[in-house]
Amino acid sequence: MRIAFCGERCTGKSTLAAHLNSVYDVPRFALARPIKRIYAEAPPDPYQRHLWLWGWARTLFPDASDALRARFVTGVSAILKAESDPGRRAQQIGALGRQVNEQVWIRDLLGHLP
Repeated sequence: MRIAFCGERCTGKSTLAAHLNSVYDVPRFALARPIKRIYAEAPPDPYQRHLWLWGWARTLFPDASDALRARFVTGVSAILKAESDPGRRAQQIGALGRQVNEQVWIRDLLGHLP
């Protein structure tokens, strides 16, 4: 059985998943995992960050053209530079990824399920 929670920011999705994990030992997976990794682990050096984001673009959009990947890379770079709030960063990166491919985050999650 698979259970998914959806909702606005700060509505308790992670809290409920943590509860199910602690009480029933249900494994947790999150659509936002790659998004959070992108903004949390991005190298501070602009050149290194650019190369690192290209790696993410190849992973997330394996069938996309380099032009679409470049749109993602430059867009994420701009978001990381302009936005300091982690929640807003996540929302903007998520929206940008969906502009390139509507199913990108769902496809990534499904690829990591057992």
